Amino acid sequence: MYYKYMTQKKILLIMFLTAAVLRVGLNIIKERAFFHRPFLYADDKIMTSDEIWYDRAARAFLRGKGILSMDRGSVDSEKFPDFFETKPIDEMYYAHMSIPPLYPLFLAVCYYIGGINTLAYFIPQLFLGCLTCLLIYFLAKELFNEKTAIIAGFIITFLPDLIFWTNFIRTETLFIFLIVLGFLLIIKGNIKGNIFLIYISAVVFGLACLTRITFIPFLPFLFFWQIYFFKIGNKRKPGVSIIMILLIFMVLLPWCMRNYIVFGKFTPFTTEANTVLVAKEIAKGETDYPETERYCFLYDSVILRVGVYIKDHFKEYFLDSLKRFIVFWSPITAKMKPIAKIYKGLTWIIIFPLAFWGMIVSRKEWKEGGIIVVFILFYALLHAASFVDCGLVYRYPIQPFLCIFTAYGFWHIYKKIRHKEYSDSESNL
Repeated sequence: MYYKYMTQKKILLIMFLTAAVLRVGLNIIKERAFFHRPFLYADDKIMTSDEIWYDRAARAFLRGKGILSMDRGSVDSEKFPDFFETKPIDEMYYAHMSIPPLYPLFLAVCYYIGGINTLAYFIPQLFLGCLTCLLIYFLAKELFNEKTAIIAGFIITFLPDLIFWTNFIRTETLFIFLIVLGFLLIIKGNIKGNIFLIYISAVVFGLACLTRITFIPFLPFLFFWQIYFFKIGNKRKPGVSIIMILLIFMVLLPWCMRNYIVFGKFTPFTTEANTVLVAKEIAKGETDYPETERYCFLYDSVILRVGVYIKDHFKEYFLDSLKRFIVFWSPITAKMKPIAKIYKGLTWIIIFPLAFWGMIVSRKEWKEGGIIVVFILFYALLHAASFVDCGLVYRYPIQPFLCIFTAYGFWHIYKKIRHKEYSDSESNL
């Protein structure tokens, strides 16, 4: 037992250190060799539009401007109020609810401790990324076996998408860490009959909702799965599920109250929830947003029009959603950069076919891990019905779970081969 414990400890240490080296080394190479810019920035980091939202919100919070606000000197700040609901704070700042609050707060803490520079947020995200590899190991071990866990942990360790995303000011690293931790806690809590772990998972899932609102529509699936799975003796205990949902609501409550106080809307959603990918004809005349974009920002009144459009053009909408579903599961897209096409294509060849095979052959274990399969399918359908980005970044949150099924698919094939070899050797004797 002591030897086995030490072996696992060494494996986890190697996994963690390998993940750290890859996330530091490859990101430095990426920035210098491919983007031709320094890896370390101090205050003047070149950011994409999404990064600007989080960065400016974090800086404004440190300046005492509230949980979510933006200065009028930000990029596209003049257009911003036209697409999202805002409220002036003073001559320089306005409050908004365009993005969830947790990541800007996380970034503000990083800036407060380490100053406004790359290392301030990169080191915490590096730590979260490495821990995610270990969490995937423990989750795979809980669902299957130790060998599958080792394979899954090292696959996620070497996964380029998550490696390269560590030094971006984006929610994915934090969001993935939270949902992996949440699923590990709730699955382990149900298998062991530990109610405390289930309640802790609820708090973690609540934080995940405050990081990416795409997790909020998944909560009903989580609720009913918990009712079905958790039993004491032969009796189901729906009270555990109800308390779990109440805990999630308590985590979301301060954000809902802030939105009500500032905007008069008691909601956990952001104005991102009003962003719907539809045919350009739907929003024609409703917005001045450039027609070159594939998406349009729509207010509540236009959402109703979207619903009417879907009803009246269901076949067209269904076909568009089907195309987006195919893109979501495709190895590459036409707009990817050449280097991205290479590593994403290779990743797809290795991970995705084996992941689907692993799901099929592991169906007997779906009682414990079926909620993860549901989450994978939910996430794919959600984006197929709304928006799939050309970089396939929205697919990143399900990739750690796909790696688990990839590992099991590989292990299942390996066992079959070994069993056949053993049978053949026995017959020869």
